[in-house]
Amino acid sequence: MVVVTLAIIAALLWGAAIMITFTRTIVPQSFAAETIMDVSVHEEHQPGRDDAIFVRTDRRTLRVDPSAAACLRRGDTVSKEAWSMTVRRSDAPDCQLEPPLQLAAVAGVPILITVLTGGCLMLGRRISRQLQPGGG
Repeated sequence: MVVVTLAIIAALLWGAAIMITFTRTIVPQSFAAETIMDVSVHEEHQPGRDDAIFVRTDRRTLRVDPSAAACLRRGDTVSKEAWSMTVRRSDAPDCQLEPPLQLAAVAGVPILITVLTGGCLMLGRRISRQLQPGGG
């Protein structure tokens, strides 16, 4: 029962981490003819690697990832459907967003750890059975 409870908690935390990662992108956002007023970069602990990039439109301010920042220029009027990877610009070709780089780590590392841990537990169980009298 403890293992099931821990697995449920881990799955919930994993899902929350993925959603938090998406909040730092414009992927879940929708735009309806919003004009980009400003794109600003705020350096964080590792300049150039973990910078916070903010886009201010005529309606709101959003934190975006570098892929989105490359698509959005001051003065552009943009439209985008929620969860779409395509940004439509009025005066330029459409721009394709890339999946957030952090998503690979947030989604992949827990899966890798789970597989490795499960493999180690199965191997340990197999070895302990072989070491028991009459188990070999």
